[in-house]
Amino acid sequence: MLSAANRKGILLSRDELSAWLANFERRGGNDRGFWIECYGGRPYTIDRVKNARPVHVEHLSVSICGAAQPDPLQEFLLNGGDDGLASRFMYFFPRAKRFLRPQSVADQDWALAAFRRLNALQPDIDQVDGKAKPRVVPFTREAEDLLVTWRQQHEARVSAGKFASWLGKCPGLVVRLTLVIEYLAWSEQDGRADTAVSGGVAATDRGAIPPAIAA
Repeated sequence: MLSAANRKGILLSRDELSAWLANFERRGGNDRGFWIECYGGRPYTIDRVKNARPVHVEHLSVSICGAAQPDPLQEFLLNGGDDGLASRFMYFFPRAKRFLRPQSVADQDWALAAFRRLNALQPDIDQVDGKAKPRVVPFTREAEDLLVTWRQQHEARVSAGKFASWLGKCPGLVVRLTLVIEYLAWSEQDGRADTAVSGGVAATDRGAIPPAIAA
């Protein structure tokens, strides 16, 4: 299994997610539970008759990225019961913009250098059993205060149904986005990103929640 061989996690990138979502129905919905568990990065064991022995994944972590048309998205993900899969996605609906001729190009050398530095990161080693374990990046006291204030305000949001489930994932989403911002800053130069938490909060409040409401 790919996840067992890639302890840093893997990326599932599909130009069209419709076929991936439709496969859940063709297989009786049995795959949905697996993909739901991919969100948490927790241990996972696959024990099937076709395997000589169980496959154990220390940290099951799969990021899913792709596009889908509104109708299949509604049919396969947003309709029906709330099993938690829909609340694990960030939704984006790009606005139509007038075409303008590009005036600049992306700095591919910078991006490649940043990626190589991130890819070279190694996990911490457990001092008891000598096994690799995830690295913990602690919050500063100021970051903790900001996160607590945001969470208190977030809990006051009124919602129902699947959107309530999605909002319930937002505190974790803020932390995930904060970590992404922190590591992106580190990939360019050593040191902490003082605005990582505020960036995670802004990305959630202004970038993630409005499209989720539209969905």
